[in-house]
Amino acid sequence: MIVVSDNTATNMLIDELGMDAVNRDLNRLGLPNTRLRRNMIRPVRDPVPGTIRIAFRPGGIEGVTTVWALVDLPRRPYALSVMTTCGGNGGGTTTLPASPA
Repeated sequence: MIVVSDNTATNMLIDELGMDAVNRDLNRLGLPNTRLRRNMIRPVRDPVPGTIRIAFRPGGIEGVTTVWALVDLPRRPYALSVMTTCGGNGGGTTTLPASPA
């Protein structure tokens, strides 16, 4: 999940397993200084009601920032895609939150 930057899958696993369990596994694997402290970033999630599922991913390259989102609005699902060159640095974060229905 993390290798391909799929934050929806990451957030779903964090919610299913719980952060405490993930951090216990990190200890067990010999990684006591590595900690999971929060779910992945959710910038598109904020204005959309939590009952609506969303898949979201930002990205880009130097000078260009992009984002796409799939919004599972009942009877009216839609896709959103945005690209900008206004001060973008390519992002570097990935978010694909999905709230269970």
